[in-house]
Amino acid sequence: THSTRAAEGSVAMWTARVLCVFLLLLPLIQAGTFLSASVRWAKVGDASARFEIVTYWRRSFTPFNNGASRAGDDIDIIAQSTVSFNFGDGSPAVYLLGHVTDINEADDWLEAVSVLTHAYPEPNLRFDGSVIPWEASFSGCCRFLGDEAPSNDAGGDFLLVSSVDFAVDASPDLRTPPRVYVTPGLSLPIPAPLPSHAPDAVLDERAWRFCAGMLGANGLRTNGNPLPSSVVVLNETSGELTWLGNSGSKYSVCIEARRLIDPVLGTYVYSQQDFMVEEQPTSVPVPQLSTPGLAEGVTARGFVGYRFSFAVQAELPSPPAGASNLMIVVGYKSRAEEGALNSTGMQFETTSASTTSISGQVRVPVVADWNEGWFAVCFYAAYQYEVPGSSPAEMQTVGSGVHCVDVVFAVDTQPQVTLSADAMFADPLNRPHYYSVAEGQELRVRIQAFKPPTDDEVRIELASGPEDAVLESESTGNEAVSVLSFTPTREMAGATVRACVTARGAGGSFRVVEDAELCVNIDVRRCVWTVQEAESMVTLAQALGVSWLQLWNFNKATISRPDFDLQTGQVINVGQLYAVDRGDTLYNLAERFSTTMAMIERMNADVAETKELVADRNPPQLLCITFNSCTGATVQ
Repeated sequence: THSTRAAEGSVAMWTARVLCVFLLLLPLIQAGTFLSASVRWAKVGDASARFEIVTYWRRSFTPFNNGASRAGDDIDIIAQSTVSFNFGDGSPAVYLLGHVTDINEADDWLEAVSVLTHAYPEPNLRFDGSVIPWEASFSGCCRFLGDEAPSNDAGGDFLLVSSVDFAVDASPDLRTPPRVYVTPGLSLPIPAPLPSHAPDAVLDERAWRFCAGMLGANGLRTNGNPLPSSVVVLNETSGELTWLGNSGSKYSVCIEARRLIDPVLGTYVYSQQDFMVEEQPTSVPVPQLSTPGLAEGVTARGFVGYRFSFAVQAELPSPPAGASNLMIVVGYKSRAEEGALNSTGMQFETTSASTTSISGQVRVPVVADWNEGWFAVCFYAAYQYEVPGSSPAEMQTVGSGVHCVDVVFAVDTQPQVTLSADAMFADPLNRPHYYSVAEGQELRVRIQAFKPPTDDEVRIELASGPEDAVLESESTGNEAVSVLSFTPTREMAGATVRACVTARGAGGSFRVVEDAELCVNIDVRRCVWTVQEAESMVTLAQALGVSWLQLWNFNKATISRPDFDLQTGQVINVGQLYAVDRGDTLYNLAERFSTTMAMIERMNADVAETKELVADRNPPQLLCITFNSCTGATVQ
């Protein structure tokens, strides 16, 4: 059984309909409407596959919405009952419903995507004890006729085959524009990424071949003539075509990409693409394509649920007389699935244009979840010029070589949150997300929350923390920045204060809205206070409950003149640090250092909360001991 957005049924379902319109359509069909096609599949069950058939036709063909189809339209792809898809397992052939995903009015073509899901009787076809892949096929009639016809196959039938073996998850995914302009001696790539792979993964071995019969071998599967072997060379390991001919002819070319399954047995799956190639003279200048911001060989990255774009520019430094209509054509084969066909595809939007230059962006309005994976986006630049001496005036199209960009659409992730602060607050133990601050000093922690999609909107919020902590936003967008500021009080000396923030991206279909949380740990330093305005050695000693001479004694190394050297904002010692040893208690420490248990707790906020002293800890537990040696008084 199979299910599909494409029209289903056997040939018999369409017989009556075809008979009614046959006489009306026959002249148009004979004119030829087929330009290009490709077939690919992906595994969706143990023995089930989702097929995607991408086809290009003359847009002016009257039965296709009166020759005026637009992106988003649906068209019947049946011609005179000749165009169909066969799963290769004996089930009835299927006529296709195509969803128009792109059009080109200047070149008179439309792109249509048909999606079929089919369950095979078993994962492989078994024949005479051998296990061989199923072979699905797309076939029909007719190719272009007239001035636009391919010289090797004018008006002929077409047949594309894709082998199906569920030992792998998908077939190769060939992609080119429907019409390719070639200049003799230059090569053009025929990309065939594997949809399940990222560019940095180890790829299965792939190879490229001409489809059977393309170079005159036995098994020619069209009604036309084979492509002359002197015209083109195919690099079978890189998939690059190098054109050798220079006759100005047009050719239909069929390329097969193979994906190795078992290197020992030499088994593989393959898929095919059929497209038009048009030779152009070397005497005419060719537009030069570039992708500003994308280095050669670097993969562009997009994210499911977001807009995606990259810049493309074409230059024609020395245009011939009468040159016009410089344009960039995107030949992106839109990926789709049942119930979610892409109505806009990946298209080019012009930002500036002239006779000698055009620039703009290739963009996808929103990347759907079924776009996840690796794609090759291919495009070319073209212009028209008036052929010298032609009467009436004849316009000739000249195109650049095909330029392809690898794109990976990844699933959205949580924001990546990082922290930074002034080096003076660095943690002495180098613990991550810890800062060391004296009371009275303002700590400012810069919090950056980043999500790669450039059109995301990340929010940073304070989830928990002390009452006096303040979070202020500095910038928004996909790289949001906020600053957490906090000034600890003297009662916090010795404590570790924690403030936690959360970061969340914008909501929307396919977008991850889970919070990313990160906590800032603030160690308030022991035995140091920050001098406030109008404070002196005497007032600070009174606040501590010790003599000013004892306070000065704690700071003699840095303060020689207690009446003059004290400055606002200066950090001074208000006691001495002591490492807890075995047998220590608050009581015997108070007795030993002529102080009180209350004073020890006051100067050590963590001990005031837990009442615990722990010996033999690494690093050792430290206490701030403040005592008045001048009086020797001990208060129990």
